[in-house]
Amino acid sequence: MNRYLWSLAFFLLLGSSAASWAGEQPVICFGTEPFWSLELTEPGTARFSTPDSPPADYLGAASTLAPRTETVWRGRATGADGGELVAFLREGPCSDGMSDAVHPYSVNVSLPDGRHLGGCCRVPGQ
Repeated sequence: MNRYLWSLAFFLLLGSSAASWAGEQPVICFGTEPFWSLELTEPGTARFSTPDSPPADYLGAASTLAPRTETVWRGRATGADGGELVAFLREGPCSDGMSDAVHPYSVNVSLPDGRHLGGCCRVPGQ
């Protein structure tokens, strides 16, 4: 197989692993103390909310590092305030610290205002 075909095969493999998580695995992430949620339920969009502020919507995309079972979702706010939200999701057991539930993903979220939050993610309907 020549170099071109190897490059094409690698690109297709890499692209399919990113698409498999980002396009097919909706998740709802959340944290406690402070309480917050990040909905990644529709491809290309995210909604971040807290109990004391209106939700903020973001447009962006995910990319996955399959060997490390990590995904990064990065997006820009659709509102006038702008700013970038970055969520680092990692596959593996996560405890929310307030219940006995174990969730399938952990998450670290970097917000446009500089705050950094950590929490867990669940798959809707499970």
